[in-house]
Amino acid sequence: MPGRNSVVVLGPDFWKHEFASDPGVLGRTIRLNGTEFTVIGVAPETFPGMQIFEHPDFYMPLAMARVFSTNPQKNFFDDRDDRELNVRARLKPGTTLQQARNELAMLAKTSSASIRRSIAAAARRYTPSSKRGLKKTLIGNSA
Repeated sequence: MPGRNSVVVLGPDFWKHEFASDPGVLGRTIRLNGTEFTVIGVAPETFPGMQIFEHPDFYMPLAMARVFSTNPQKNFFDDRDDRELNVRARLKPGTTLQQARNELAMLAKTSSASIRRSIAAAARRYTPSSKRGLKKTLIGNSA
């Protein structure tokens, strides 16, 4: 639900420079772009993020994307022709790449035509990431 989860995970550089590496930032409310967010963690230095050469200052749920959008009226969840959104996921332990592709194909078969085309295109483009996945270790806890 858009706007419901105003939480943020800080990037390690942002945490160091803006909060002096203070672990007490966890659970605090901070204001980003005029919106209050609760800090639930700090990404480890080893977290690769979505882009190789970019290191965001923070990470937030997709439902909060409108807060930072140049077009706040845009609905990422309804616009099936939007090509700005990149999604990366990890396979569940024990799941093969072929199983994941099969599941995407099954979703494509049972979805509407426009969604089906999007899912099928994503399944064709999917390749395993060579980057390390997100480590479970965050500074402090996220409770």
